Amino acid sequence: MGLSPTAATGTGAVIAPAATGILDPATGKPIGAADPYTANMLRIPLNTPTAEAHWTVVDEKNRAIYVAQVTYRGDCVKLMIDFL
Repeated sequence: MGLSPTAATGTGAVIAPAATGILDPATGKPIGAADPYTANMLRIPLNTPTAEAHWTVVDEKNRAIYVAQVTYRGDCVKLMIDFL
C-alpha cells in the first residue's frame, strides 16, 4: 500500500507518508475509529471510521523540517490495495 512521495513546488522538499503506509498506532491497521476528542474535533459521530497518517517533510539534505501525525475523516480517504 505504498504512496509515492510528492515534490513540493520550488522547495526541493519531499512530502511522503511513513514508509510502512498509513497505520493506526494502536492497532497497526490503516483504519481507526473516532474517540470522543477526535469526533468532536472532526465534527463526526463517535466511532466513525478514521485513517491515521504520519507525514514527514524533508529538505534536499534529507533533514526533517516538518513532522505530523494526522487523523483523516473516513469519508475523505480512499485506499487502493493491489492483491496481485
